[in-house]
Amino acid sequence: MKYPLVFWGYDEEPRDALNLIVKKIIDEFGSEKSILFLGRTNYDFEILKKSGLFKISSNVRGEKISYIDSPETPMTFLSVHKSKGLEADNVVILNFKNDRLGFPNQISDDPILNYVLTNGEIFLFAEERRLFYVAITRTKNRTFILTDNKSPSIFFGEFSESERTCFVFTNKNSSKEKTKCPMCKTGDLLEVPGKGKNFIGCSNFPKCRYSLSDITILQNPKQCPECGGFLVKRKGRGHWFVGCTNYPFCKHTEEM
Repeated sequence: MKYPLVFWGYDEEPRDALNLIVKKIIDEFGSEKSILFLGRTNYDFEILKKSGLFKISSNVRGEKISYIDSPETPMTFLSVHKSKGLEADNVVILNFKNDRLGFPNQISDDPILNYVLTNGEIFLFAEERRLFYVAITRTKNRTFILTDNKSPSIFFGEFSESERTCFVFTNKNSSKEKTKCPMCKTGDLLEVPGKGKNFIGCSNFPKCRYSLSDITILQNPKQCPECGGFLVKRKGRGHWFVGCTNYPFCKHTEEM
């Protein structure tokens, strides 16, 4: 499957982005497929509660989650620790944010711990990285990562656009900002010489590794209204049309 890992950004509150993620899963995979919400800590369950998108009730087994717009869709919330060894059709990781209680959890890797542990970790947030790997591999289909656009997790910069990774930015840039990099929001998109073929890269490289293969975007940059990708010219069955660079994840099209 193309794009098994999707970073879905939000600017202020995560509610709208979370709603779009759940709708996307149901539309693409069906309402009978399970969704597992993962939080770095149990506190992340508050994101689901505060969103108002779910009906939440308690029973002897814990909290029961029901999506109001599709109550038949099986849903579960777990902390990443409790998810080890489990699997769901689709996974949504909550609170991918640079925060003390975000992911990585910045409390657990306090440097003082190295004085009391027999073998201190060499890499910063080493255990948190292992937990993140656990989280993104709990899915059969696709893992969505709810990402704070303004203060994303420090792990975010280690990923780049590829056949395995997709970035969805739901904020609407003004026309003046169309050539700004949608990932870091401070760099400019530039044409970069490649091996045999030029491509589009970010002026903040290597700090930002956002890239696209279609350089025609710079001639008339237009962002996809559904996912924040760019609309480019494509050829269909006997005609030309405009499609999203995030295809097949995003199937938005427009007439020429």
